[in-house]
Amino acid sequence: MRNKSTLFYSQLRYNNYRKSILLRSGEHTLLRKAKNINPDRSHLNVYLLNGQPVDQNTAYNRLISHVSPPDSKEKSKLSGRRSKLKSKFKKWAQGEKSTDEEKRLYRQIIKCLDESKKIPKAVFHFEKIEGKISRYNDKKKAVEELEKLQDELIESGVNCAGYTVHTIEKLFKIPEESDVEMNVKEQVRLYTDYHNQYFSAFPIFLVAEHHDELREHPHLYHNGISPDGQLYADREIER
Repeated sequence: MRNKSTLFYSQLRYNNYRKSILLRSGEHTLLRKAKNINPDRSHLNVYLLNGQPVDQNTAYNRLISHVSPPDSKEKSKLSGRRSKLKSKFKKWAQGEKSTDEEKRLYRQIIKCLDESKKIPKAVFHFEKIEGKISRYNDKKKAVEELEKLQDELIESGVNCAGYTVHTIEKLFKIPEESDVEMNVKEQVRLYTDYHNQYFSAFPIFLVAEHHDELREHPHLYHNGISPDGQLYADREIER
């Protein structure tokens, strides 16, 4: 019986702390250090940098240059604590059990964290919230940790750059058992039309068209941060 699946789709996200994974991806996708390829057909592969054909080494060097160096060890720790706190407040700001007054405070905390601004008397404002607060001890502990951490964050100039997704890789593959026929250029056109309609602020800068596997397929890389600082992860959620 033929496989009914018509498409395999994978989205891989890279930040500064996943640089080694991005490098491995580049070696596989661009340098073809991969299993299950037919080297006699590798010369048919096409690499497009900003829409222009380039050789595989140029494509690889461009990909790895898209990564900036990570922060110092101490800044990385601060950034990690900040990221975990922000995740908690985001979850509570959207939680059904959080009161409207809570949500207003959590949204203000998130905004200040994003803008590296201090939240004065965060614990004081939390304790002033009227009514029952679910998971009160956990939330109070997080707000207390925030007050301890925020001076260090502002002093160090830490932002979320280390954890921000700066590169997204999209992989499309029609299963080998599928009856669907679509060449790699049609696959690229199908996705880029969709991407440019909804995510044009995050341009695709690199495309690899593979012809040396059982099914030809593309890999596409696009920016995770727009020129005006918008995050692709946030824009995708809005969709």
